[in-house]
Amino acid sequence: APMPNPASTADRIGVLATYPVCGPSLDHDSAPVAVEVSQAELPHAVQYHYRIDFQLVPPPEGTVCPGTLPAPIGFLIDVGPLPPGIHTFDTRGHTQGVETTRADSTVVVNPWPGLTVSGVWYAPEQSGRGVFVNRFMTSIESLAPPDIAVIWATHDAAGRADWAVAAGRLDDNHFEAAAISTEGPALSPAPAALATVTWGRLSFEYRGCGSARLEWDALDPGVADGSVNLVQLVRPDGTGECEIGRHTRLQPAIWPDRR
Repeated sequence: APMPNPASTADRIGVLATYPVCGPSLDHDSAPVAVEVSQAELPHAVQYHYRIDFQLVPPPEGTVCPGTLPAPIGFLIDVGPLPPGIHTFDTRGHTQGVETTRADSTVVVNPWPGLTVSGVWYAPEQSGRGVFVNRFMTSIESLAPPDIAVIWATHDAAGRADWAVAAGRLDDNHFEAAAISTEGPALSPAPAALATVTWGRLSFEYRGCGSARLEWDALDPGVADGSVNLVQLVRPDGTGECEIGRHTRLQPAIWPDRR
C-alpha cells in the first residue's frame, strides 16, 4: 500500500491497483469489492488476506496500442481503517468477466502511529503556536508501543512565550503525561542553572494521516484548559506520503461482509 508501513488503526489504507495505459480503462461507476478470504493467528499478530475485484471498461472498437507502452496507470482503493495485524491484498481487474490485471500488496497495522507522526503540528486558528512531536523507534517495532515526546511552543497567562514538554508511552493512538516547563536566568553562553516547573498535563491523540488533537490541563489558573484540532505542517525527511485523500485517483471499496 502506498502509505507508511506500518500504519495505524486510525489511518485510512490505500491499496494500489493498476491497469494498462492503452486498452481497458477503469470503470469509475463500479466501486471495487473487497472480500476477506482468510485469517490466521500468528505468534505476535493476526494475518488477513483479502481479494479485491474491480471492473475495467473495454477500449473503443478499433483502438490500436503502440508496440511500446508506458508504465501502467495506478490508482488507490480506499479500504478504510483496519484492525491490528498483517493485511495482504490480492487485487484483480476484470474486463467483461475476464481477469486482465493482478497485483499484490501488504501493509502492517499497529495500534499506534508510525514514524510519520513525528514532525511539526499546529492548529490553523492558532498559527504561531507549534507542537513538536518526536516518536522514538524501538527494537521491537511491531510488538511494543513506542515512546513519544511532545513539546508545545505556547504562551503563559501573561502572554509570554512558554514551553510545555511531556514524554511517555504512545498506545492506542493516544498519549497523556505530566508536562514540565523551565525557569532560569537570561540566555547567555554560560552554563545555566534551570529550575523545572510542573506545567500541568498534555494529551496528544493521533486521528489518522495528518490529523491529531491536543488537550491540556494547566496548573496556572490564568491559563484556560482546553483542546484544539491539529494538522501536520511538516514531517521528517524520508517518510512517505500518508494522506490518501490527496490522491487524484481514489476509488472507495465496498465490503460485502461488513456493516
